[in-house]
Order: sequence, then C-alpha cells, then structure tokens
Amino acid sequence: MVFNKDIPQPNDQLSASQPTLLSNNLDLDTSFGVDHYAFSDATSNNGKHREVTSPNIAIPTTTVDPKIYGYEKTTILGTMQFSRGINNAVPTPITAINSTEAVADRVFLAGDTKPILDCTGMSRTIMTIKIDSIEPDSPLISALYSATFSNGVLSPPKPLSPITSLRIEAAGNVLQARNNTSNLSHVYWTIQFLRLE
Repeated sequence: MVFNKDIPQPNDQLSASQPTLLSNNLDLDTSFGVDHYAFSDATSNNGKHREVTSPNIAIPTTTVDPKIYGYEKTTILGTMQFSRGINNAVPTPITAINSTEAVADRVFLAGDTKPILDCTGMSRTIMTIKIDSIEPDSPLISALYSATFSNGVLSPPKPLSPITSLRIEAAGNVLQARNNTSNLSHVYWTIQFLRLE
C-alpha cells in the first residue's frame, strides 16, 4: 500500500490517472480503517475511533497541548499508554495491570502467596493495589494498598482500607498477594500506577 500524493498532475487525462486515484482511495480507506471505522463504513460509527494503538515512542515534549502516547519504561511491563501535560509535565501512566481470569491466577488456597509484580528495572514507582475476593454466595473480601519502589527498594505496602485476610506484601523487589483465610476461587487484583519512572 503506497499512497501517491502527486496524482493527478495538471495535464493528466482522467483515463491515465483513474487507476492511481482508485488505488489511492482504496489505500485511504484501508489506512483510515486502522483504529477507526473506515471511510466506507455506512453505519453511524463512520469516522469514530474503534480503538487507539500507541506504539512505543520516545517520551514527547509538550508545550501547549497535552499528549497521549505509548512508551516502554520497563520490559517487565512492556509498552503502556502515558499522558503528558503541558510545559513538559511529568508523564503519567494510564495503563493499569490486572490479574487474569486463568484458574492459576484467581484461585488462592489458604496461606497461598502469589507474585503479582516484579519491580526490578524500575527507578521510582508509586502505585495503588486493589485486591478482591468475589466468591459466589459469600461476602466480598476487599483490600486497598499503596506501595512505592525507589532506589532499588520496594517499601512494605501500606493498607489504605481496613486490613482483611487478603494482603499485599513485599518480597524483595516483588509485590505479592497473600490469602490468610480459607480457600478462595475468585480473587482478582488491579495495580494502578500513579508514577512510573
């Protein structure tokens, strides 16, 4: 797919330019259709975003307009979306990370600990961690923690809610979840980064 921006030339006959114009229109429709609904979409979605893909780029500078972009701060997390405010404000991570639906991730037997984030390779990180047990026909068990990693040290996570049987702990550079109650089969966690350097 190569868009030819130099067509038509002033002296071109339509019959000579028609194949290139047709190719350009097809290419425009295909290219615009990435992350958007294509020009040719006849529904009410025409012209709207379907999704936003942010490839890994260098942190952009900002002066007047804020920007949203993809950046890989650490290989452990991969490319995440960030926003950056005007006048080169500190970049703010947008992407949160979550536990999966996999049985191995959500089932916590009594006394289990499971690693949820290795902070190795980060320089300074401020985050909140929410962990919940959503057991059918049982009361919700929920906990909220804050944690920081700075200068190679993961500080012990601090509870921001009443302490429950679900805990977030530090084990070296690794955040881990602990179950101090009976067997649980529906445990989920989310990490929201407030600062990631």
